Amino acid sequence: MRFKLSQQARWLLLFVVLSTLAIFLTGKSNSFVNWDDEQNFLRNAGLRLGLWDHLQWAWGTGLLGVFQPLAWNLLWIQTRFAAGHADLFHVVSAALHAAIAGGVFAFTLRLAARSGQAENPNLLLCATLGALFFALHPLRVEAVAWVSCQPYLWSAGFGMLALWFYWNAADATGKAKRSAARYATTFFLAGVLCKAILFCFPTVLWIFHRRGLKQTLKAD
Repeated sequence: MRFKLSQQARWLLLFVVLSTLAIFLTGKSNSFVNWDDEQNFLRNAGLRLGLWDHLQWAWGTGLLGVFQPLAWNLLWIQTRFAAGHADLFHVVSAALHAAIAGGVFAFTLRLAARSGQAENPNLLLCATLGALFFALHPLRVEAVAWVSCQPYLWSAGFGMLALWFYWNAADATGKAKRSAARYATTFFLAGVLCKAILFCFPTVLWIFHRRGLKQTLKAD
């Protein structure tokens, strides 16, 4: 079943994304903090190397005990334009978080569509409030406002894309199914290479499929 947001839902999605972005952009003038940022950014020569040397460093380093090569690559790109300041990193983090909030809204409506309730005005309101509650909850501040936490946002974003395409694969057949499955796998690997915490994702998919998606597919 192909999922498509209604015009009203698109406006609400835009509202969720822009509201989240506007609130978290208030922190764009913040500086780096003295907790990991110094090692990760201010004194990290690996982010100031040329492209090839940086790639070798990023895919071989275990700085601060983590392996996040793709995240280092994405941070290296930002470093090229940041001129030693934290502003750009904060803007990117806010944009990532706003996109994730939009994803939460879209996922809520996609689940509702399974029961034919996606156009229910009450459900649209609940999806909007739920996405905003997730996005603006104080627990989100650390991941967004602390530059060293940006890899978690990349990982979460790639994870949501992986889940979305996994769902597409579950709904599709033939060539479309294989294509969606490849996208899901690619985004999963990208998320893992940003933060290893996404290794639990296959377990989430198993629960999602066995306990949720499988039942709704049967209902269809």
